[in-house]
Amino acid sequence: MFWDKWIPGKYLVNSTVCGIEVVFTANGYTLNYALLKNQNNKLNVIESGRCESFTQLPDSIKKTKCPLVINFTGKGVINKKASYNSQEELHSAEFIHQHLPAVNTDEFYFQIIPQDNGSCFIALLRKEQADNLIAEINQNKFEI
Repeated sequence: MFWDKWIPGKYLVNSTVCGIEVVFTANGYTLNYALLKNQNNKLNVIESGRCESFTQLPDSIKKTKCPLVINFTGKGVINKKASYNSQEELHSAEFIHQHLPAVNTDEFYFQIIPQDNGSCFIALLRKEQADNLIAEINQNKFEI
C-alpha cells in the first residue's frame, strides 16, 4: 500500500498507543492519560489516570515507548464553529481572518475540522503554549 512510504513501519505494527488530554488551567496544565492496546481487534484500556506533568507519567507508558496522541483543551484553546462553501476555501489564510479577524495567524497553530453539512470547527492554540509542551515531551524522550 502507499502509506508505508510515509508512515514508519514501527507505527504500522505498533498495537499500543497513549492518548493524552492536556487541560490548560490558570496555574499550568493537567494531563489525563489512557494507555490503549489493540488485542485481537479489540481496544483495551491498560491504564488510565491523571498527573501534573510529563515527568509524572507512569513507568508503564515510558517503558512501552509508544507514540503519544495529544489533545489540547482548556484555558487558551479557542474553538469556533464556522461555515464554508468549498474545500479550497478551508485552506486559505483568509478563511481564518474572515471568522476570527483579531487573530494573528503567525502566533497560533490552528486546525480546521470540516463537517458533512458545510460547517467546520476551527481550533486555535498559541504557538508559545504548544512549543513549551512539545519541548518538555521531547526532553522526556516521548514520541508524538
